Amino acid sequence: MFVKNAIVLRKSLSIAASPKLTAYCLIVMLCIVISGTVYETSHGLLAAREHFFESWFSLALGVIPFPGIKLIAFVLLINLLFQALRFLKFPLKNSGLIIIHCGVLMLLAGALLASKMAHDYILPLGIGETSNTVMNFGDDELVIHSANGHDAADTFTDTVIPVEKLRNGKSVIVGDITLIIDTIHKFKNGTNNDNARNSLEIVMSYSAICQSASGNQLIVNSMAPAQKILCNDRTILVEVRPVTKNLPVSFTLKDFTKQLHQGTQTLKHVESQVVISGDNFKRDAVITMNKPLRYKNYTFYQSSYSEHQGKTYASFSVVYNPYKITPYIASLTIISGGLLHAILMIIAGKRKRRIICDAQ
Repeated sequence: MFVKNAIVLRKSLSIAASPKLTAYCLIVMLCIVISGTVYETSHGLLAAREHFFESWFSLALGVIPFPGIKLIAFVLLINLLFQALRFLKFPLKNSGLIIIHCGVLMLLAGALLASKMAHDYILPLGIGETSNTVMNFGDDELVIHSANGHDAADTFTDTVIPVEKLRNGKSVIVGDITLIIDTIHKFKNGTNNDNARNSLEIVMSYSAICQSASGNQLIVNSMAPAQKILCNDRTILVEVRPVTKNLPVSFTLKDFTKQLHQGTQTLKHVESQVVISGDNFKRDAVITMNKPLRYKNYTFYQSSYSEHQGKTYASFSVVYNPYKITPYIASLTIISGGLLHAILMIIAGKRKRRIICDAQ
């Protein structure tokens, strides 16, 4: 029994370290990239990212299970790890190859961690406006505000709950008032517009001492304003909004300019002049389509613009990625390993030729 288990383990390790598995993973990864690119043309960028580039599994043609890019990257990471361990039999001779594998492992591990920890946000600003709050239109949160009296003039936030943590029957306690979630309905937007939000509707019930315009139930929709409940001498406002995050700096849009291709409405160049300010510092910066602004783990891209009632609004795409330096370190590691391996091969070749000459 022990011998049989040892044979099975040895075969499993051999498969895990097989170069053929590396080739299969790369071929499948190529197919996923091509499929995701084609899918993007008809369903939009966000849908392609959700189904192909940020998933472990996807359904080909809606019914056939197909691995996602995350699963292939994880398998490739395990495969390269076992290959690197095999090179340890001759550590000096294979030191360059070991370093190369470590660089690739770092690259894959960084990509997997970034897919979990990195987040995309939107920062809309009108000329002259200042803000340090960004929004994630891909995720929603249930927000409950409370105020004394019935005018709701001075409200404060009591509770913020991510939508993915909500369940039917879940109770939300606000002071001495209990709100119970009855049903949660999600409606997917029917457009290919990446900026169009999916609609979310939450039906809640509450105690008899409260009242609202919809009777003894409260219907909250992500596309509608906050709903009001009157409870004795308190006013409660309930809303579903995009997930928000406060930046460590404030942004002020000083000016925005755009340039169109002659005779068309196609953008040729856009430029935003901003002021970024934080603790004990303030500086001017320029953000264009090909020149993002970087601050610590945040990168600010010029996304789009709109005009409303004679006022121009610029929209910035904000990416938070605590592992953004990982690809640079991994690339330097791979290059260093390649150079070391080339030097070792040259030295080994000269030594071999010297031995042959001495033998003759």
